[in-house]
Amino acid sequence: MDPPAVDKYLSRSTSSSRLWRSSKNAPVTGTVRGERQRLNYHCSQNGQNKSFRHRATAASPQQHRRRRGLQQGDNWLFRTLIISIIFVILSLLKLAPLAHNSVQDHKSDIDLPPQLMYHLSKETVIKVLIIATRPSSADRVRAIWSLLECFTEGIDHVLISAPDEAWSRSIINSVVELFKNSMRGNYTFELDAVFYVNDRYDGGLWCDGIEHYFALNQSSSTTTINNKKQIFLVNDSAFALRKYSSLTEKIANETDKEMMGDDGGVKFVSLNGDLRKDDKGAFHQTSSGGGFHDQFWLESVYRGFTPSGVSVFFNHTCRMNFPCNKRKGRNRKRCIVEELEISLADAFIDSEIGAMFPTFFPRHLLEQNSSNHKRKWNDTSSGGIDDREHWARGEKYFKYLVQEHAFPIRKVHNNKEMRGECTKGLIDEMAFEGLSFS
Repeated sequence: MDPPAVDKYLSRSTSSSRLWRSSKNAPVTGTVRGERQRLNYHCSQNGQNKSFRHRATAASPQQHRRRRGLQQGDNWLFRTLIISIIFVILSLLKLAPLAHNSVQDHKSDIDLPPQLMYHLSKETVIKVLIIATRPSSADRVRAIWSLLECFTEGIDHVLISAPDEAWSRSIINSVVELFKNSMRGNYTFELDAVFYVNDRYDGGLWCDGIEHYFALNQSSSTTTINNKKQIFLVNDSAFALRKYSSLTEKIANETDKEMMGDDGGVKFVSLNGDLRKDDKGAFHQTSSGGGFHDQFWLESVYRGFTPSGVSVFFNHTCRMNFPCNKRKGRNRKRCIVEELEISLADAFIDSEIGAMFPTFFPRHLLEQNSSNHKRKWNDTSSGGIDDREHWARGEKYFKYLVQEHAFPIRKVHNNKEMRGECTKGLIDEMAFEGLSFS
């Protein structure tokens, strides 16, 4: 049996104010304005007919006044709630800068754990890349460009530090202007250049850049850099082959640990280094075979430092009298390596330093009978690599690093083609050929 249809209808008539109640099957006509109304609904449920009734009765004046009072009370309560919420929000906004300053100045009366202190002020830990250059050729200028394109992922500020000479200023300013115009919208870091007397080679230019950036006070014998900044140092002898951010990420991860109170982590990482050491000391490979020394060797081509590592670097390298002024030619180069590169590692404890790639082919790792080392450093496809071959020579070991380990740079002096993935934004390939190099 089909359920009965709804048999009550209402229609509006403008000529009548009466509500007509129909018989069971007749429609209802009239208007509903404060009159009494009744709807009967019939349905079938479990084979039985049930009737549900809804009654609407015209409200008395007292009921209308009571309802208006309730509505006004509800409105008053709603407005009070909204005003209270707005007041709380404004109070929080007013207190936020005070809380931030308290965290920044470490003057809070509350002894917050280091992890919370760091996360509250984490936005202040920025990454700065300082490029030391003496832009003496078009290849070195292209190297600077390649670093700007491919070594700046995650970097907040790039500072080019160059000699304070007319020709140098002209070249670097041209590079900066051309990069900003060509790469507009394709880079997110700030780019600036500073110029200083070049009397300490790359080390001096890096130190000048750090001093400029931090505006350091050198009145004391040691300098503590309190600003939470990660510093990355590279020079114009490195031409970038591909985008590379692993060293940046490594320093960022170690900075997180450092800011959270872990003082035993890595503070200084180089792209290349020789970190072999046993009871005889640290082993440095050379073309004549190598030998044992007191210190590790971390190369200076590209390095990164955590905030506390920057202070160690500055006090070691930037505060010393340059020791190699009286040396000439290869002797001066060797002096710089020994006094400014190798000795720097000794300013850190062994657990605070690291290298992304070995300076020489790590034959010693294959002798440890580790299947992981053997897979990672299998050089049979290269016909075997001489242990004494430095990566910067651009021969077998360098090619092996590029092909098997995605090594990210090559040295400018290898006289290879200075174009590729990291000069895509350099639309005019001859843009630097007409510059006046010293």
